[in-house]
Amino acid sequence: MKYIVLPTIAAILFSCGSQNSKETNSTITDTAIGAVAEQGMGGRRVTTSTGKIIMLIEEHPIGMSLSDIKVVAAGMGDTIRFKDADPVSELLQGDLDNDGFDELYIVTSTAGSGNYGKVIGLSSVGDSAFQKILIPSFEQDAKPYQGYMGGDKFSVEKNSLVRSFPVYQAGDVNGKPTGGSMTVQYRLMKKGNDLLLLEANR
Repeated sequence: MKYIVLPTIAAILFSCGSQNSKETNSTITDTAIGAVAEQGMGGRRVTTSTGKIIMLIEEHPIGMSLSDIKVVAAGMGDTIRFKDADPVSELLQGDLDNDGFDELYIVTSTAGSGNYGKVIGLSSVGDSAFQKILIPSFEQDAKPYQGYMGGDKFSVEKNSLVRSFPVYQAGDVNGKPTGGSMTVQYRLMKKGNDLLLLEANR
């Protein structure tokens, strides 16, 4: 179904752009959302606390282990695209910076037994545009997570994105950790014009 729906969306977006120069991105996006909904959609749909409908469309052009992700919402500008990402496992939303508008957190997981989790973050700028949230990876963190071997789980709790994972000790085999678990909280911070999701405590 995905491969039938998505070309239809592309055709609608292209044809709309060539019709009337006064037609807005909002109208084009509304049409795309309607096309996906009418055909059973090949993705996921969330509604924010302000009533904004956001659609996530996921394709696997070169295999199921990698995804091309598209995010679209009426009146929020052009479609946001992420190529060659890990497959999407869940969508989370929350207003971590208390500005009255939800952020969207796209949780992805690597294929295979490791299940290494990553997060793609998008912030709503007054429900009129998306802003990408910068999220340092584990590899870039100055404080390495000792005993980490994947198995991430994420949740939004109050003003934090919470990440938990099992801790492996020396000699543990994959899938059988004996070191308990670790929880890490992340807060949404503004630095200049950038939004960053940074570790608060563990």
